Amino acid sequence: MSAIIIQTAWGKYQKMLDLTKSATNSYCHRHKINHTSYSGQFLDGYFDKPYLIRKNLTLFDLIVWMDTDCFIARDVDLREVPIKEDEIGVCHYETPVPHHNTGVVYVRPGERVNKLIGKWLAGCPCEDKWKDQRVFNDIANECVVTIPDEWNSCHINPVENPIIKSYHGQYGSFEDKFAVMKDGFERNKL
Repeated sequence: MSAIIIQTAWGKYQKMLDLTKSATNSYCHRHKINHTSYSGQFLDGYFDKPYLIRKNLTLFDLIVWMDTDCFIARDVDLREVPIKEDEIGVCHYETPVPHHNTGVVYVRPGERVNKLIGKWLAGCPCEDKWKDQRVFNDIANECVVTIPDEWNSCHINPVENPIIKSYHGQYGSFEDKFAVMKDGFERNKL
């Protein structure tokens, strides 16, 4: 099964991508997964997610979007994510309000998924502070499934030994968030 991990970074977020890129590339090489990381923006940065996922829907059996504030912390093949064809897998967070978190998105293409990704992209840009995540949560339907927290674990939904460790949410300044992420990466990198 063909798979790709997609990431983008711009401005200060480039620092996060630079921290994890080599480890992600090594992981992908071991598992024969493509990894594409872009520096810069295609649309508006935040809305590059549905755009780049949509561009890859016909090219791969599994598309994994991973925000730059995340890294792979356990050497599990991401193709094992518990979703079926024509489903999107995301973790569900209860705070600050209940929502599907789109910091890490697993996509197995199909007719329903393709339509939902098209609606997601059509809803962008969005002025809401949650950006693309607001649009996604507003249109989520039966092809969106909640996956176990180990597939996108942060301080809101912590699990021991996560597959993807993420640093979504507020940590004070960007530099504070980067310092916490760097420490976590150094302690947990593959």
